[in-house]
Amino acid sequence: MVLHVETQNQLFELFHARYTEAVEAAKRKSAFDFGVEEIRARNIHHLSSPEILFVDLGSGAKTMLHELEGEVDVVRRSFDAAREAAKLGFYRNHQSEKIYAATPHWDMETSQVYLLGVRGQKRSIEASELKEKYEKVLPPQVKDWWEAEFARTPATEARRYYLLSGAIFPIYDKVMGASGIQSVKIARASLADGQALVGLNLSPEDVPQVKERLGIGTPLSTASVEEIVLLLKGKSIIELDNGWRLLRGKISGDAVIELSLNGTLANRDELLAYGFTEEIVRFKRRWFVVQENAVQVLSKLLAHRKAIRDLTAGVSQ
Repeated sequence: MVLHVETQNQLFELFHARYTEAVEAAKRKSAFDFGVEEIRARNIHHLSSPEILFVDLGSGAKTMLHELEGEVDVVRRSFDAAREAAKLGFYRNHQSEKIYAATPHWDMETSQVYLLGVRGQKRSIEASELKEKYEKVLPPQVKDWWEAEFARTPATEARRYYLLSGAIFPIYDKVMGASGIQSVKIARASLADGQALVGLNLSPEDVPQVKERLGIGTPLSTASVEEIVLLLKGKSIIELDNGWRLLRGKISGDAVIELSLNGTLANRDELLAYGFTEEIVRFKRRWFVVQENAVQVLSKLLAHRKAIRDLTAGVSQ
């Protein structure tokens, strides 16, 4: 409050600019917590019938995957908007021959600059890369190219969304395990037919992984316990649907099948109920079963935790 009003305004404007940039960076990294976000698209509709991925045996509740499509606005910049933003001028990429408006980075201590194209969000590159891979062009040379590119860019486009709804809690540890989805948001979609959906908003890259962790389309999901034990004896490392891993090892000279929790939380009583032995070896807690008893113990384990992937498949021994 000891600052003059003009200085306060400048300080607040600088803070807001940095805050906005930090929020946008967090969104790009999927690290921003939206709470329940709204899927902002028009005419949202199903592309196909919802797919049942899981049915809870106790309640009969289903986990459904919805593949949706909606119409969204495309981020486009007119030449006048680009010229106003191009504090460092316009640059043409040597390879693609596309032209971008260059503007200083908000962080004065960084060596990066921002590039803004006709379409899409701004991106940052090193100033040295700008000099090496781009050539500067004057605004009069840019105008015709920019306006033609702007005219070719559609104002809207179709975008797909993948919503996992229904029974989420029974599969949460499988979907969100140590090697599962690291960051996912809860989203609400209002469909054109009046239906409303709420669920986990998956990226296209997440969908195959979620199906795999639920045992869909994976050969190990139908393998017998004996077959899995043979794989383990052959030095395979088997990943379970919640991120745990089974592998061959030795403890006190005995050949064992070890259960690695892989950084995930575990209920000690659950592991003991399966028949695993607990031992502290060199200050590290280890869970294992001697190979002679592996089939009996793994039968109990795999009745609750499915094997989904052989991590050594395709890797030379």
